[in-house]
Parts: sequence; C-alpha cells; structure tokens
Amino acid sequence: MATSGGAAPGSLAGRSSALLGSLVAMPADAATHAIVERHLEVTATLLGRDWMTLVQHVLDDEGIAPGGVAWRAGYALHHLGHLGDALRVVAYADPGGADEADSARLAGMRSALAWGRGELETCRTSAEEALKYARVAGDPGAEASAWVANAMLAAFDGDRDLNLHCYERALALAEEAGDLQTLERTWNNLGSRSLDEGRYTEALQHLQRGLEVNERTGHLSGLAILRHNISEALLGLGRLDEALVESDTARDLWTSLEAPSASVSWQLQGDVQLARGNATQAAMAYAQAARLAASENNAQYHAGALAGQAVSLVGTDPTRAAALVEEALRVVPPVGHATPVVAAGWVRLAAGDVAEAESLAARAVELATLHRDLPRLADALQLGALARAASDARGDDERVDAQLREAGDIWRELGNPLRVLTNEIVVAQRRRDRLTATVARDELRSLGVHDDIWRVAGPLRAVARPQAADEIRVHVLGQFGVEVGGQVLPASAWPSRKARDVLRVLACRGERGIARERLGALVWPDAAAVGNRLSVALSHIRSVLDPGRRLTDSVVVSDGGVVRLDLRHVSVDLVDFTDAARAALAAAKSGSARAVPMLEGAAAMHAGELLEDAEGVDRVDWMVAEREEVRLVGREVLHTLAEVLAESDEPAEGLHWYARLLAHDPYDEATYAALISLLVRLGRYGEARRHHRTYVLRMDELGVPATAWEALAGG
Repeated sequence: MATSGGAAPGSLAGRSSALLGSLVAMPADAATHAIVERHLEVTATLLGRDWMTLVQHVLDDEGIAPGGVAWRAGYALHHLGHLGDALRVVAYADPGGADEADSARLAGMRSALAWGRGELETCRTSAEEALKYARVAGDPGAEASAWVANAMLAAFDGDRDLNLHCYERALALAEEAGDLQTLERTWNNLGSRSLDEGRYTEALQHLQRGLEVNERTGHLSGLAILRHNISEALLGLGRLDEALVESDTARDLWTSLEAPSASVSWQLQGDVQLARGNATQAAMAYAQAARLAASENNAQYHAGALAGQAVSLVGTDPTRAAALVEEALRVVPPVGHATPVVAAGWVRLAAGDVAEAESLAARAVELATLHRDLPRLADALQLGALARAASDARGDDERVDAQLREAGDIWRELGNPLRVLTNEIVVAQRRRDRLTATVARDELRSLGVHDDIWRVAGPLRAVARPQAADEIRVHVLGQFGVEVGGQVLPASAWPSRKARDVLRVLACRGERGIARERLGALVWPDAAAVGNRLSVALSHIRSVLDPGRRLTDSVVVSDGGVVRLDLRHVSVDLVDFTDAARAALAAAKSGSARAVPMLEGAAAMHAGELLEDAEGVDRVDWMVAEREEVRLVGREVLHTLAEVLAESDEPAEGLHWYARLLAHDPYDEATYAALISLLVRLGRYGEARRHHRTYVLRMDELGVPATAWEALAGG
C-alpha cells in the first residue's frame, strides 16, 4: 500500500501510514477491537493526522466514537501536543454509552487537557469525576489514570504532599494492572515533580525507571518527554552540553512525529543556550517554542517561552524584551507560576526600574513559596537583593547580604554548580573581591559557559563592570551587535543599513582588512560604481562608533587601498576567539600544563555561529567560507579539549565537551564511540546506554546501520 504524503515506508510517517491502512481496511467494529487490543502498538506508531483519520473511520452514523477508542486517541494526541484535536476526539465519545472504566479514562483526559490550558475548574471537576467512575468500575488501570489526573490537579493547587500521594497510588495501581502506559507516564511525572522542586539527581532516578518501561511500550512520544525531562535535570546539575544533546534528541523525535509538543524542547533548548550564554540561539529557540505553544493554546509552555525570550533579548533589544514579559505575565500557567514574574523582574532591573524589579521579586517569592519552587525562590531572592542594592540609599542594607546568602544556600542544597558560581560572583563583586570573582568565572567557563552570559538579563548582568565611555565592542559570533561604553546601539542609531553591513564585513576580516573595491562589491553587488557610497558608509561607522570624536585616531583605517578596523580602539569577539584558539591549540600540541584552561577559555569565547542573524551579506560565498573556517576552529578546540581531559587524571571532565561536539553534530559516529567508551570506562553504564540509543536513532534517520552496543562499549 502506498504511504500517505509520499512518506518512505521505513520512516515514522511511513510506518504510521501502513498501520493506519491496515486498520481502516477493517470494518469499524473490528478496527475498534484492534485499537483496544493493540493499543501499545497503535499509540507508539500513529501520527496525529492518522489518529484523526482512524477515529473518523470508527464513528457511528450519529458521529459517536466508542469510549475505548476516544480516550486512547485523546491520550496519544495529547501526548503529541495536538491539544485541540485531543479535545475534539474526547468530545466524540458518548457520555452515556461508555462503561465506567472508559468513562474514568475519558474524564481523566478532559482533566489533563484542561490542566494544560490553565482551566482550573474544568480540571478539578473532571479529575473528581475520573476517580468516581474508576472506583465504581473496580479497574486498577483506570483508577491509576484517575490518580494521575488528581496529582496534576494537586500540582495546580500547590499541594505538593497530595501530589506525591496521588502519584504513589497511581504507581501501585498501574503495577497491579500491568498498565505500562500509565506506569511510564507516572514515572515521568514523578521525575517532572522532582524537577519542579530542584531535586535533579532524584529526577534522573525516576526518569531512568520511565526509560526502562518505555523500552517495553515503544512509545516514541513518551521517549521524547522522558529525554526532555532528563535534559532539564542535567541542566540543573550544570551538565549543559549533555542537556543540549538530550533536548535536541527529544525535539527531533517530536519533529519527526509532526508533534506540536516540540515546543517543549525548543523552550528547553532556549534554557540551555541561555545558561551557556548563547543569547542569540536562546532567543531563536524561545521564539519557536512560543509560536508552537500559542498555536495549541498551551499555557504551560507559552508563558515560560515568552519569559525566556525576553531575558535573552535584553542585551540587544530591550524594548522588545519589555513587551514580551508583559505578554508572559498575562498568561496563567498551571505550574511554574513564578517563572514569568522573575523574568519580568530581571528585565525591569536591566532597564533601571529598581522599584518595579523589587516589587516583582517580592511577588515571585510568594508564588515560589506557595508552590515549593526552590529554584525560582532562589532566583527571586537574588533578584530582590540586587534590586535593593541598586538603590544607593540602601546599597549597604544587611538584608541584601542575607538574601544573597540564602539564595546561595538554596543553590548549594540543590546541587546546581552554575547557580552556585553565579551567586559567588555576585557576592564577590559586591565585596570588591576580584580574586574570588575571577576564579568563579573561570570555573563557569570550565563548565561550558560562554563569555556572552554577561549580556543576558539576570544576576551577572546586574553586577557587570561598567565599561569605559570610549570602549567599543563589536559582536559577530551569534547575533550582530555593537556596544559603545556598555550601551547597546539600537538599529535606529545607524543612518543606514548598508553602514552596518560594511561594519559586519570589516569585523569578520579583523586585522586582515579587505580591499576597498572588494568591500564595495560585497555590500553593493548590483551597483557599478560604489566609491562614494562606501565613503559615506565608512563616515557613518566613524560617527556612530565614536560620536564625540574622543579618539585621536579613526576607528576605521584605510591604508594602500585596504580598509580595516583599528583593533587598538575596537574589540571584535571573533578576533579575540581566533587568537585565543590558536594559542590554546599550540599549548595543547606542546603539552603545556596551561593547555586545559586556555582551551576552556577559547571555547567560552565561541558564543555562536558567525553572523547568525545577518541579512544580505550572509548569502555570498565569502561569508560561507568564513563561517566554515570559524566552525572548524571551534570544533578543533572542543575535540582537543575533550581528548586531553579524557586522558587526564580527571577523565570525567571530558564528558561534557564530547557532548558539546554532539550538540554541534548529532550524527558524528566517532564522537559517539569516544563518549560511550569513556562512560563505560567510568562505570556509568546507564548513561552510556542512553547515548547509544540516541546514536541508533540518529543512524536510523540517515538510513545507516548502527554499530551494536557491544562493539561501541568495548565488548
């Protein structure tokens, strides 16, 4: 049978289409029976659109679906993120025609869907109804599902004790019923619960149990959410690049399943990139997450995505950042209530609105306390302290030190090294303890944090050293940006877009410069004579970068027909990175004891792809070549660093650099082999098997046979 949409038979879409074809070839009654009897296979295989076709096939003449089909389809569609379709399918069921067990499952689905949309009363009524029907039915699987619905309701209400009790009841009943689907879901939700409270190691333990069940269900959407939550736990433990590999795996699984739930992993990718200091990549990921979440009216992820996007844009577009946090505050998420409030506070503080930042911090403390949200509580305490310290009149207030100390204690208790180090830098800056601040910053670099973290709204930006009035910085790694005296220049500061294009080219060329004729041809490819235009653009650059003519020399030098920036007056992140990379690679080649910190420093400077957001100049051959050159240098730094550390006295230190290589190229078989071998050598077999499963999935995407576990693990 031909697959729908021309999908290849071996692809996910092809397998879904083939199964759908076999089911719709049956009479409606037989198809209904097959869906119930083969529900694990059907849930693991069908894409959202094929579920909708199948449900239409089994509807009776009055448009009523069998209850057993409606809740199973609703569950699958909900898991994939097709919330609107899930609501429609559940509504097809005849409320009077289903038995008590199916009625319990249907009510549980209505509760879960209302929870995701932030509709509290519908969530509550349906959860209570689910438990009532399940008890009448005497069906342990249906009752387990009902307890999951009530656990989610308890989370909505902020009752963490009841939430845990409900999940424990669900686990016991699902085990009794042999209900693998609910068992997998419950272990995942327990992991998510631990994440909410900042207990990341405990979360990994729950999620590993979920992965073991998933091996039996084969549910790819279930695998995606488990891998997503593992990513979040790794992020909390400061294992940034491992977290990125997991979130990319989850996102790509959902994308291949054509699932709107991909918004979840786009948001998490934003969180990881933000923690790494990659503000440009974070903003792009959050924007994609917000779009997908809004399309399905998913309040849970929409608010967080908007908040994250705002925080990541403060350094380049503060006006847009302010608008985004206002939008985020209007969304009511079912959990994570303090997240948009804290984000709004950091954005307000970055804008200098100290009073509003302090007010938002107090509100976030209340919300985080109510919901036992320790990570957000620590964030809110730190926000409140720095907002208070920003007022000169109260800058030495003992309350500031007390709040910073309490936030640091929370982060240490949660075991989050990134936030502990950030807190140490904040405290050290406040005490003018430069040595401690420098050491902590170097430790952040060793964990994979990029130097651009200081451009992100948050505690480090709040204590950043003010730049000299004549200090000029040009950023071309990641999003293009220019700072003069610490102030980001808005687009309106430029008399013309072409002047910015000229500056982009000059910044990328560094000290090499570029011939005047070649520069003109790159920026005005369709014009014959551009000498005057180029002169005007160069004049605009000089006036924008040095408006007061404070510098005795020009920021742009023209010598013998070659134009370049004067790097004595203008710093370019690309130049700093390439210089540091060459020195670090030379140190590694010579066996220098300083090689590791030098390589880590160079890696911290590589804050993104060259001119990720450029328009016009990025489509020509020279830009492609420049980007590839920078990419190769960055990869060589990472590969060298991973190998040096893997052979050192602390081989585990090499793990996250191997993971970063995979984050850049998720199809690199040699890196998978090195990573898996190192994990096995360290005795971390569960992680090694998880990476092997990722490797198998990636090779399957390429249609390439994967090397068996035994071979990669060394027998």
